[in-house]
Amino acid sequence: MKAALLFAIATTTIPLVAMANGPFEVTGKPPERPPNTPDPTRPEPGAVTEVDEEALATAQPNVTLEEAVERVPGVFFQGAFNFAQDLRLSIRGFGARSAFGIRGLRVLQDGFLLTLPDGQTTIDAIDPAVLRRVTVMRGAASARWGNAPGGALLLSTHEPPRVAQIEARGLAGRYGVFRGSLQGGGTIDGTGVYVAASQLVVDGYREQSGATATLVNAKVTRALREDLDLLVVASGVWSPRSADPGGLDRLAVLDDRRQASAVNRRFDAGEDVAQGRLGVALAYAPDDDQTIVLRVMGALRSFDSAVPFRMIAFDRIHGNVALEHTLATQAGGRRLRFTTGVEAGAVTDDRQNFENLDGARGATVLDQRESVTNVGVYVDASVEVVERLALTVGGRLDLIRFALSDRFGDGSGDRTFDQLTGRIGAVYTLGPQLEVFAAVGRSFETPTMSELATPRADRAAGLDPDLVAQRVGAIEAGTRASFGPIGGELTVLSIDLDDELVRFEDETSRAFYRNAAASRRYGVEAALQATLGAGFAIAGQYTWLDAKFESYAPRGEQLGGRRVPGIPEHRAFGQVSWRREVGFGALFAAADLELVGRRFADDENAVAADRYVLVGARAAWDRSIGEAFALGVFGGARNLLAADYDANVRINATGARYFEPAPGLELWVGLRLAHVLP
Repeated sequence: MKAALLFAIATTTIPLVAMANGPFEVTGKPPERPPNTPDPTRPEPGAVTEVDEEALATAQPNVTLEEAVERVPGVFFQGAFNFAQDLRLSIRGFGARSAFGIRGLRVLQDGFLLTLPDGQTTIDAIDPAVLRRVTVMRGAASARWGNAPGGALLLSTHEPPRVAQIEARGLAGRYGVFRGSLQGGGTIDGTGVYVAASQLVVDGYREQSGATATLVNAKVTRALREDLDLLVVASGVWSPRSADPGGLDRLAVLDDRRQASAVNRRFDAGEDVAQGRLGVALAYAPDDDQTIVLRVMGALRSFDSAVPFRMIAFDRIHGNVALEHTLATQAGGRRLRFTTGVEAGAVTDDRQNFENLDGARGATVLDQRESVTNVGVYVDASVEVVERLALTVGGRLDLIRFALSDRFGDGSGDRTFDQLTGRIGAVYTLGPQLEVFAAVGRSFETPTMSELATPRADRAAGLDPDLVAQRVGAIEAGTRASFGPIGGELTVLSIDLDDELVRFEDETSRAFYRNAAASRRYGVEAALQATLGAGFAIAGQYTWLDAKFESYAPRGEQLGGRRVPGIPEHRAFGQVSWRREVGFGALFAAADLELVGRRFADDENAVAADRYVLVGARAAWDRSIGEAFALGVFGGARNLLAADYDANVRINATGARYFEPAPGLELWVGLRLAHVLP
C-alpha cells in the first residue's frame, strides 16, 4: 500500500513542479494521432466506432466510463453504481460473465496496455474527464490483440496544449455525489506537459454503497529529434473505501430496493485500493514509410477487500513491453501496409485470504504467490489488391503461462495455454463516403487467474484442471457511410463459441466458473448520426444480440436453446441535441432515451431482470470573459421518469441474490472555470 501511494504521489508532483519552474512557450510539434488507434488511411474490415471529445465532455458528470460508450452499438455496461465491483463493460456479450472489472476485451490508454496477461482489466484508475477520444473496435480481435475475443477499447487522453492553461471544475449531485478536479498544461522549452487531478466522493443510493477516490494523471511529450518522439504517462488512484451493498433477491428488492444485502452488512463488504502506473514510449520514424514504436509500462497495486466469509489482500506488480514496426508504402501502384509486433507481459500477486469475522480479520486461510506471463507475436498486412478493394490478413501466436506457489497448502502448480489465431477481411470502397466490409476470424479467451485459482469445497486447492480456454469463430459484414451531415454504420454478425466460460456462485457467494460445451450468437448493430441545421443534431444506436447455449448440461439437465445470462437481447440509445452561439455565451441542450431488454439471471432462464427505459437530459452554458478566462455552468438528469431497474445482475448468484437495484432520479449541477496563462 505504501509503495503504491508513494508512486501515485510522485507521478503527480513531479510534472506539477516542472510546470511551476519554467515559462510556458508555444513550441513543439502539433499533436498527432497516437499509435494503436485506427489509421484513417487504412480501411478497417470490422466494426469501429469513435466517440469524440464533444460527446465525452459536454455537460457530463465524468463519474464513470459508462458515459463514454452509451452511444456505441454492441456495447453493454453494468455495475456503474457499485464502485467496489467496478464498471463492467461487455462487447457482443464478451465480458458479461465478469464478477468485477472487465473480461474478454483489451483496454489501452494512449497506446499502453492496461489489460493483464490473463485478460483481466481493472478500470478504477481511468478518469473519464481526461479522455479526448474513445475508439471501440468490436469483433474477433485476437489476431491483433491476443486474449480478447470481444474487441478492444482504445482510450486517448488530452494532449498537452500549446498555450499554457488551467481549468477547475466542481460538481454536486443527488445521492451525495461530489466531484472536484483541476487540470492544466502547456509547453516548457519544447516539452509538452498535461496534468489532471480529481477527487470523487459518493454516498450512494443504497445502504453501504459509498465510495471515495482520488485520481491523478500526467502526460509528457517531447520531440527528441526530428525522427524520434518521446511520450511519458503516469497515473495513480487511491480509493480508501468503496463499500459493496451486494445483491438482493426479488422479494428484498420489492421490500426496500435501497437496502444492502444482510450478508454484506454483516461482513462489512468493501475494498481499499491504491495503484500507481508509469509508461514510456519511443516512436522512431526513419523515413516517411516506416514507424517503430517501443512501449514499456510498469504498475504497482495494493488491494484489500472484505467479502462474505473472507478477506482478500494482495500486492501486485505488473509490467509489459511492446515493440511494433509498421511499413506503409506503395507497391506496383497499390497501397501496402505491413505491421509486425511482439508483446510480453507479466503480473505477480502476493495474495493472502483471511477469515472474515463479522468485519474483523481472522485466521489466514490462503497464502500464495500467483503469476501470469504472456508472449505474443503478430503480423497484420493490408494490401489494395485492385482499385477500391483492400484485403487484410492477420495472425498471432500467444503463449500464456499461469503459475501458483502455495505457501499454505499443497496447491502449487502451473498451466500453459497456447493459441494461434487469425483473421481475414476485405473492404470495398464504393465512393469517398461509402464502404462495405466483411471479415472472418478466430479468437480465444483463457480463464483469468482469479477464475482459475479459486479453490472450491468440491475440489483440491490449486489451479482448476478442468477449466479450458473458450474458442471463438466469428463472421461479420457491414457498411459505413457518411453523406455530408448524415453518417451511419450497420453490421451483421455470427459468432460460434466452444467451451464458453460461465459464472456461478457457491453457498458463500464466491464466484466460480465452468465451461459450456457450445453456444452461438447472432446480432445486428446499427448507428446513425445527423446534423439537422439550426443547431440541432441527432444520434442513435440499436443492438440486437441473440445469445443462446447450444449444448450445456451443468447439472445433468440439457440447457441447449436457453439464453446466455447477463446479456440483453435488445439495447437502443437515442439523443437529440441543440447547440447555439448567442450574445451572452454558448448554449447546449440534449435529451436522450435508452432502452435495455430483459437479462436472464441464471442458466435455466427461470429468473430475469426486467426491461427498462431511461430518459435523461443535459444542458450547459459557456462564456468567455475577456481573453484569458472562460466560465461554464452545466447540469443534467438521468432516469427522469424514476424507473425501477437493476444496474447489475449477478449471474447464477447463491440464495437468488441476483439483483443490484439502480438509483431513481439522478441530478447533477456543475461549474467550470478556465484560465489561459499569460
